[in-house]
Amino acid sequence: MFYLKRLSKNGNIEKDIVVEGYKKKSIKTSLYSTLKFSKRLVLVMYTTMFLVILLSKLGVFQYLNSLIMPVTKTFNLNPNIGLLALTEVINVYGAVVMAGGFLREGILNPKEVLIGLTIGNIITFSSRYVKHSLPLHITLFGPKLGTKIVMINGAITLLLDIFIIGFLILM
Repeated sequence: MFYLKRLSKNGNIEKDIVVEGYKKKSIKTSLYSTLKFSKRLVLVMYTTMFLVILLSKLGVFQYLNSLIMPVTKTFNLNPNIGLLALTEVINVYGAVVMAGGFLREGILNPKEVLIGLTIGNIITFSSRYVKHSLPLHITLFGPKLGTKIVMINGAITLLLDIFIIGFLILM
């Protein structure tokens, strides 16, 4: 009631209530969590970039492109799209970093990057649903209903991904 009375008087209760040390603690907590996340992100990003550059210099990507070429040629796609999709199977962050490099170097255009990442999503979606969604939904809804929900969600995701790829190819 007190809160509503104060709010109705001037419309801004925030200026009237002062909590000592709250602002200092919030800034410190925010800074700590940001640094913790940034440290992890930078570590993953630089490690992935190092591995991508190293494997590129060693010719591993050229070899993988020759393996992927028949499949991508069938659909009239750049072989690097398949490489991007395979990278996403191994590590999603690595695929995103690689996609950024492909864009920056002009190897792939934005449409091709989206196609590659979506194909990688299709390849990995079954393992992702089994690892993450299934345990959660079984816990919340029981084994029978939880499994049905995950299967329906997975089927819809698969259909939408296929639709998006088709739309991007036809654009």
